[in-house]
Amino acid sequence: MPIEQRDGKSQLRAILIAVVGLIFAATLGYAVFRGSSGPLPTQQSSPSGNRGVFNAGDADRLAAAVKKDGPILLPDASSDGQATPIYLDHQGSNPRTGWSAIEARAPGGKKDCFVAWDIKAAVYRDSCTEEEYEREAEEFRSFPTKVTKSGDITVDVQPTK
Repeated sequence: MPIEQRDGKSQLRAILIAVVGLIFAATLGYAVFRGSSGPLPTQQSSPSGNRGVFNAGDADRLAAAVKKDGPILLPDASSDGQATPIYLDHQGSNPRTGWSAIEARAPGGKKDCFVAWDIKAAVYRDSCTEEEYEREAEEFRSFPTKVTKSGDITVDVQPTK
């Protein structure tokens, strides 16, 4: 049975079509993924020029998410490279007010002890000791929050010195 033989131009054209198709498919897949997940939170400079103001995103969208699933964990919102995980929380019916942000580490606990939100019990639970903390617990290190004129929530995670 004879095997098809192609000249060099035909082979090159087939390879180029395959590569362009793969790039197109990857770009389309990325665009669909980004469009469905919404914009990612970003860090920006504060009005005073200090890095460390974290833009968490649209207040209306995030308030609805907190209402449905509880506080939102942001694994590393720091600008100091210290991996500062925080919980962004909202209380009340107005998405422009009632925001708070706390460090997701157990108060006074080990550096590698984190708290997780237990949606059923509506408490934070320490991963090392299983101790529970109320949503409004004052033991946690907190960070200033603000809703901008454009409706985004910002969290000042600038390390205190």
